[in-house]
Amino acid sequence: MKYFCTLSALIIIWPAMAQTKPAARPNALPAPLYKGLADSCTGIDVTFFTSSASMSLDNRNVRFFANFVSPYPAQKDPKVKQDGIIMWTRNGAEYLTGKMYFSGDSSGYLIFDKNNKEYVNAFSPQGAAFLQTHGKKQ
Repeated sequence: MKYFCTLSALIIIWPAMAQTKPAARPNALPAPLYKGLADSCTGIDVTFFTSSASMSLDNRNVRFFANFVSPYPAQKDPKVKQDGIIMWTRNGAEYLTGKMYFSGDSSGYLIFDKNNKEYVNAFSPQGAAFLQTHGKKQ
């Protein structure tokens, strides 16, 4: 009887467990693209949707700003609304554009679309805090 109850419980639970898939972890930018943010880009334009703030950076500030983007993937949060965009340029032409999302005071992520593939990179805590401070509603 004990084995019958255990077997019955497994038969009932197994299909439910088999149908539950863990959420796929997004991929971060491939290393050559990520490296290009700092090494080959000559400008950055940041536009915030939550305020009238924007900023443009060039030359050595681009390399500094690239440190705000982590090389690691982040999990997307469907409850978070897009806060703006960041466009990296190389000699005036678009290199890569990311959609900004902030999920806390010092956390957030960027979603990049390149060659019909989506990449999600986390902000460094310093990067998220800096951008949120500069993008606050004015």
